[in-house]
Amino acid sequence: MSNSNKYDAIVIGSGIGGLTAAAILSKYNHKKVLVLEQHYVIGGLTHEFERKGFHWDVGIHYVGEMGEGEIGRKIFDYITEGKLRWNKMPDPFEKFVYPDFTFEVYNEIARSSGLWGERHSLEFSIAAIANETLLAIVLNLLN
Repeated sequence: MSNSNKYDAIVIGSGIGGLTAAAILSKYNHKKVLVLEQHYVIGGLTHEFERKGFHWDVGIHYVGEMGEGEIGRKIFDYITEGKLRWNKMPDPFEKFVYPDFTFEVYNEIARSSGLWGERHSLEFSIAAIANETLLAIVLNLLN
């Protein structure tokens, strides 16, 4: 086997997680990465399907944590060298209507209605800490 066929890492799956991991590995310390995907279209839940003239997306409706200084933004800025531009979602960006109640979801979780906002504010804070920790671990492993 020639050196051109050797890889520093193999990533299985080309969803947003796999592509992000591969991009970071490739960019940071110039690792040679192979991405394997069983589907004929890369992107996992980031693309759309068409069946009998109907189109639909399979996963992503909107992307959060893309404000200045937030972890998602830091990762995408690193991968794209800051070339990807984000549009802020309108407020409220989502509204849930049920027979007995309605609640709205705003860009600032603290403004979201009722228990949903309080509960998810805590969950998002915990997730942000976990994401920061994971990124630090990955970058440390790459050194």
